[in-house]
Formats: sequence, C-alpha cells, structure tokens
Amino acid sequence: MLSKVVIINAFDPEDFFIAQLSKAYDDAIIERGISAELLFVNNMNFSFTPFPDQYTYESLEPDLQKSVDAIKGASTVAFFTSASRDKVVPIFTQFVSRLFHLKEGMINKEIWGNINAYSKTLRIITVLDDPDTWKQFRNNRKPSLVPMPKINFGLFGFG
Repeated sequence: MLSKVVIINAFDPEDFFIAQLSKAYDDAIIERGISAELLFVNNMNFSFTPFPDQYTYESLEPDLQKSVDAIKGASTVAFFTSASRDKVVPIFTQFVSRLFHLKEGMINKEIWGNINAYSKTLRIITVLDDPDTWKQFRNNRKPSLVPMPKINFGLFGFG
C-alpha cells in the first residue's frame, strides 16, 4: 500500500499558528514524495446534532463523506488542534464524535464498511495555548492535562 497522509486541521479560526503548523506539515510530507491531503474542519458544513446510529455513508453530509473516504485511504491520519486545560476546540469534538461514534459498541459499518485493524497510524498534534498548562505538561508530561475526546480509535483500524 502506498503511503498517504491525511491532515485534519481542526484549529480555532483565530489560531493562525495551528493553521501554519498544519500547512508546514503538509508541505514537508509532499516534499518527501508522499501523497497528502489537508482537510480544514472549520471550512466543512455538517450538523452538530447528535448522530443517530441508523445513519449510513449516503446520509452523511458531503464534507463528512469526503473525510471518511480520505481516512479510509490513508496510512496515517494527523489531527491538528488547539487545546487548553479546560477545553478542546468545539468543532474538533463535533467532527470526531460525528465520524467516530460507535454503534452498539462497534463501528458503524454502514458508514465505514470493513476496516483492517491496525493498518493506520494516528497522530493527534495539539498546541497548548494556555501557559500554565504548558508549564505543568512540560514538567510532568501527563496526557491528562490535554483533554481529548474519548474515542477507541483502534476500532477504526488505527494502531
């Protein structure tokens, strides 16, 4: 399988640094001859309503269909988002909960089909935009200082 990296930029619209960081990551991957696709969650149109289990791929909004296709075809998925001690950017949380919700404890196969377990790499790259949290994290390296949505990405084929 050829390497393909999908970069999902879920930055706060006011956070120019994250936008530049994800673009630099994308440029570096392309310079190495690796296929890359950069998706901006803030430019997507999708509903923030709770996601019913009965949804299928065909019932997803076009931006989410494109995201599913990109993720399924990727060897690596990298999320870029801002994070502070108290919150993660709301659109990132909504994007993740809409695409990676579970149906009866398993993936929704009507959306994702059959997924090869452990065939993908997942990276979540955050910028700690709160100086006090950054100092605590630098000293202790506790991932609990950076709250992220609780998703079992292993069910979606990520090792």
